[in-house]
Amino acid sequence: MDSFTRRRFLESSAAVLGVAIVGCGPNTATTPQASAGEGGSLILTGLGALEAGQAAAFTFPGGEPGLVFKTASGQSGAVSAKCTHQGCTVAWSGNEKNPLHCPCHNSNFALDGKVLSGPAKAPLKHYSATQNGAEITLRPL
Repeated sequence: MDSFTRRRFLESSAAVLGVAIVGCGPNTATTPQASAGEGGSLILTGLGALEAGQAAAFTFPGGEPGLVFKTASGQSGAVSAKCTHQGCTVAWSGNEKNPLHCPCHNSNFALDGKVLSGPAKAPLKHYSATQNGAEITLRPL
């Protein structure tokens, strides 16, 4: 029963975080979208400035979920939020030891997408993130 309660909490927290940061549900026209930029980069618009310790959900051009973040210490980045285990959506935990967590089967990922604990075996796709005003430029690493 504890894992069910924890799972429900994490799923609800991820949903609330996405709504609180983005300001709308995922099926609205204002959901942040990444679009193709120059030199293989992606341009993310519609978020505004990320504050330290915040993360926000967005959608990659192919429809895959993404998560852009800025840690409490100011480190920025982005990852594909599609868990490499079974495709669930990874959430920002804010925990320094396990910053990215999959609520479905408890995989944990580092900020660079590397697997910290399974069952996931493959890392998440990782991107650098540079904010310039209202735009965030993502570059694959």
